[in-house]
Amino acid sequence: MAIDVTPSHRIIRTRRPRKHLRSAPPLSSRAETTFDRDYWIAHCEGYRVDGHEGRIGFVEEVRDNPDDPATPLLAIRAGMLGRRILVATANQVHMIAPRAQQVWLRTPLTIVQSEATPDVAVIRAVPEEGGGFSTL
Repeated sequence: MAIDVTPSHRIIRTRRPRKHLRSAPPLSSRAETTFDRDYWIAHCEGYRVDGHEGRIGFVEEVRDNPDDPATPLLAIRAGMLGRRILVATANQVHMIAPRAQQVWLRTPLTIVQSEATPDVAVIRAVPEEGGGFSTL
């Protein structure tokens, strides 16, 4: 028994012209880059900060710059235990990777200000009669 595999009719497909959406003219790459950079610098709290030689710290907060309102300040928690806050201008930022939550600074880094973090109060738990704890 033989099976005929030739089509009994031909399917003819014609290409329809694609409809193109009209959009605004493209912005210059400089305008897009500036907007993206300013946005991500303003929203980079918690990002890891690296320099040429490795990790510097984490962005503690983004502050207003009283000297130049167009350039915010980054307060970076630095040091082995994060007990120092370095303040650098946003001009020191070389590159931002939002998905990786990472910021690279230009080196050598120009530090505008340095602050010691306030000592954290030590909370001690003392056992009470009856099995509970109280704090001092």
